[in-house]
Amino acid sequence: GMNCSSDPPTAPSDTESDWDGRNITFGATVQYSCPKVGWGFPDNGYNRRHVECDSDMEWKPSVIPACVELPCPDRPPAAPQHGYYLYSLEKTTYNCSGAYEFAEEYEVFNATCISGLWEPQQIPPCQARQCKTDPPKAISKMHQVWHNKKRSVGTVVNYKCYLNRLTWELNLQHQ
Repeated sequence: GMNCSSDPPTAPSDTESDWDGRNITFGATVQYSCPKVGWGFPDNGYNRRHVECDSDMEWKPSVIPACVELPCPDRPPAAPQHGYYLYSLEKTTYNCSGAYEFAEEYEVFNATCISGLWEPQQIPPCQARQCKTDPPKAISKMHQVWHNKKRSVGTVVNYKCYLNRLTWELNLQHQ
C-alpha cells in the first residue's frame, strides 16, 4: 500500500501526539499539542499543529519542536487587512503586502511581549501605496488627464496633445 517510509516525528517532552502507533498511510495526519496552559510551539505560538504523510511518502513537516512556556500566552494582535505578521516569542513583526504600506511612515511595525502582554495592541492599518510626488507636468500644446488626482499604485496619467497633434515620437511612427 501507499505508506509513509517511517513513523511520524516523535513528540518531544511536554508535547502530546494523537498517533495511534500504527497508521502511516498516505494522507494520514497526526496532531501534536502542548497540554500545559500558557505553553505553545516557539515558532508560531499556537498550542497545536499537525503533520501529514504526503505524496513523497514522507511526514511533513518532519520535525516537531518542543512546547515552551510562552512569555505572552495570548495571540499577538491580528495583522491588518492587506498585511501579515511573522511571529516570534518576544517580538511579532508586521508587514503590509505588495501594493500596500502602513498609513504611518513605518516600513515594518513590531509588537513586543512586555510583562506577558503584547504592546501595542493596535497595529496601524495598511493602505494602498502612494507615489510621493505628482506626475510630470504637461509641456506646451499638451494637457494632462489625471483623474481624481490619485497617487495610489496603478493610477494612470494620460497626456494629450491639443489640436490632434501627435507627440514627436508618435509622429515618427506614423510617417
